[in-house]
Amino acid sequence: MNPQDLFSRGWWIATGLLAAVGAWVLARLRRRRTERHLHVARLAAEIVEVARSIEADLQELPRTSEAVELARRCGECRRRTTDTASRRLRDDALEDAIGQLHDDHRRVVDLRSEVDVLMVAKRSGQPVSRELRFARGTKPGRSRFTTTGLLTRPSSLG
Repeated sequence: MNPQDLFSRGWWIATGLLAAVGAWVLARLRRRRTERHLHVARLAAEIVEVARSIEADLQELPRTSEAVELARRCGECRRRTTDTASRRLRDDALEDAIGQLHDDHRRVVDLRSEVDVLMVAKRSGQPVSRELRFARGTKPGRSRFTTTGLLTRPSSLG
């Protein structure tokens, strides 16, 4: 075999390897982008589902200024989410959209909590507050675990 044939074969092998590596890198980047798009779609679906449940519950509540404000905030989150999910985004815009969706998810969860408080107040007929109340005049209970106090006694330390 002469050197020119050897060089020709080596050239084709190197070209094939570079093409395979390039195809693998492109497939990897496409899969990562697809995973991010799926993440956007999943987050958007969750936000829209919770927003619809909030809007349905708000229909049962009396039209107070608080309920109207909650409905407005919920509608804003839902509209932003559907707008974001319906667009095909570039990589840099995709990261911003994921951040926005996470913020909207937090907002809609907070709204769900506020609507739940209003629903409880409506069903019970009494105002419900969200303040923390600590029990007074009660002694803390003993631990169920027998080993928690054994190693912290001064006699066992040394």
